[in-house]
Amino acid sequence: MPGDAAGSPSIDRVEKAAVTYVLFATTADDLPEQDTLASIRSILDDVAFHTKRTLSAKATHAAQTLVWKRAGALNGDYVDDWCRLLRHVVFESAGQMNKARIGRFVTLLPSVSRV
Repeated sequence: MPGDAAGSPSIDRVEKAAVTYVLFATTADDLPEQDTLASIRSILDDVAFHTKRTLSAKATHAAQTLVWKRAGALNGDYVDDWCRLLRHVVFESAGQMNKARIGRFVTLLPSVSRV
């Protein structure tokens, strides 16, 4: 929300809502994978557009951990899409180590999926 300071109650609520949505979406098995991905991407796009900022480091870590778990539970199908989701603009607060790990995984993904 423009004008809101980082850590303000409204930004905190938006972050909690976004992470909660990612939690529910990544643990539900009742939607096709592409619909789940699209819905999470849509929520993250909305957060980025309306707040004009990235998620805090804490919210980024929570959401990315959930996405990692979902990607790790799949057998090749849609794993690359989940990994691309980890690079969403709202996750810019991710630490350098995590960004490097995501980059390495995305780089290695084509060779791993061929095995």
